[in-house]
Formats: sequence, C-alpha cells, structure tokens
Amino acid sequence: MNFILEAIIIAILTLAMLFDLYSQFIRANISAKGTSQLIGKSNWVQYQARILTMLSVVLLTYCYEKNIISFDINSLLSAAFLVSGIFGIFYIKNKSIFYAFNSLLDIPTYFTFSKFYKEKYSIRTTLKLDKIFLSSFAVNLAINSAIVIPFILAEKYPDMRMTSAYVGQLLNFFGSIINFNLIEPAFYRALDAKTEQVVASQIIYSKILSNILVAAVMHLAALWQ
Repeated sequence: MNFILEAIIIAILTLAMLFDLYSQFIRANISAKGTSQLIGKSNWVQYQARILTMLSVVLLTYCYEKNIISFDINSLLSAAFLVSGIFGIFYIKNKSIFYAFNSLLDIPTYFTFSKFYKEKYSIRTTLKLDKIFLSSFAVNLAINSAIVIPFILAEKYPDMRMTSAYVGQLLNFFGSIINFNLIEPAFYRALDAKTEQVVASQIIYSKILSNILVAAVMHLAALWQ
C-alpha cells in the first residue's frame, strides 16, 4: 500500500511538471502560430499543472497527518522532484516522447481550444544563464520550497503546523512577486519582438534544473538525518 501511494504522489507531481513545461512550449509559439488565443491555452494548461501539484500536496498531507503511511517525507519528495526533472529532460530532448505526451496533455483543453487540438509546439531549447533564467530559477525554487518546507517545519515543530502551512504561502507569494515583476514583462516584451521562444527556453530549463536541485538537497538532508 505504501509503495502504491508513493507512486501515485510521484506520478501526479511528474505529470504536473509536464503540464507546466507544455504550457511554456505553447507560449513560445504565439508568434509562429499568429494568434493570441494561445496565451489563453497556455494559461489553462499551466493552471492544470497547479491543480495537479495541489492535489499531490493535499494527498501527501492527508496521508502524513492521518499516519496512513509511514514513508519518509524527505525521501519521497526528493524522489518526486528527481523523477519529474528526469522526465522533463526526456520530454524536451526526445521528439517521440515530446509528441506522445503532448497528445495526452492536450486532451483537457480540447473543449475550450478545440481549434488548436494536437497542434505541434516544438521549439529548439537552449540553455543560457541570463537574467530570465536566474529569475525563473529563483521563482521555481520558491514554489518547490513552498511544497517542501511546511513538511520539514511540521516534522520539527508539530505544534506549529498552521504556521508551517502559511510559510509555504509566503514562499509562493515571494515567487509570484518575482514572476510578475521580472519574468512576465520580459516575456511580453519578447512577444512584441517575436522572440518569445528565447525567453520560454530559459523558463523551461529553469523549471527542470530547479526540480533536480531541490531533489539533490533533500536527498542530502535525508542522509544527514
């Protein structure tokens, strides 16, 4: 039973990562496709990623607080972030995997954006350590930390679980500030210049690498315990 629940949580977080990456590929093709409707589609796809992330966190929290399962939180989240990062790399680097997953990821948007169902949104992704990458990397670290830190604090300070939950909300808030003040304006400037693929590429890499970094840090933390 423990293994099944662990696998479900990891699978949901990994699927959330793929939805998140897919939304960036859609945004990167707005100029190429010549329609701003893709902004709406990318936002809806990204929101699905948020829903899945929240679903995995709620499931994990419920299992943790009800003592339904006895897995180590650090090890589980480390595995989840690592698996999602590895899947993310295969997703952006392997065309067969990319198109296969996109066929599945496109299903929830069919009724809203049927005109763009199963469109191809591939771009050439290149890593460049610029301001956009670093800003997006910081945002994703804050978002990932918002998932991880409340569990760590709840483990050490069980009488302050509500405070721990709101610490996570503060980290999300911090990430949103960076996103809306640095990344989104840069993306829309790039959209005006029809170079949004460059910005989207850095965001894509920042999401994958931030997940891998969080996985490595949590794994080391688990070893030191």
